[in-house]
Amino acid sequence: DNNGCSNVDSVTIFVKPFPALVSSGNSSICADSTLSLSVAGATTYSWSPANLVSNASSANPNFTGTQSAELYVTGTTNGCSKKDTLNIIVKPLPQLQTIADTIICKQQNILLTTTGANTYSWSPALQLNNPNIASPTFTGNVSQKYYVTGFVAGCSKTDSVEVTIHN
Repeated sequence: DNNGCSNVDSVTIFVKPFPALVSSGNSSICADSTLSLSVAGATTYSWSPANLVSNASSANPNFTGTQSAELYVTGTTNGCSKKDTLNIIVKPLPQLQTIADTIICKQQNILLTTTGANTYSWSPALQLNNPNIASPTFTGNVSQKYYVTGFVAGCSKTDSVEVTIHN
């Protein structure tokens, strides 16, 4: 100051680091499925929108949405927070439709017409001309219940048809 006096003081500053969030990242699931999410690197967590996860304060909630969504998770440690964004794509199931249960006469063939998917798998393959097409021909003489699984973009749906042989 003007009198030639001086004084020194010190201040200690503590810099708290941001949490090092590591999340499960962007994902995709089929409709009607549950996706397990995970995040680590903080002490507490908060997910939003909260209604799309099973427990909005958990490090490992389940995604329960039926449509694609953008989720946010905030991790907090020692009063410092960091946010991460996860994009969840919900893929639709095939709109599989096959013929109704059918009764036919012995020695009669029937086309098991099915639509709604990109690829198909029939089980059992017995008495079918090709178990890997949408609409195989039944050429048997024994009643049988068939299951067809249709696939679209990695998602599947199963339907059934019973072919009964009338004696």
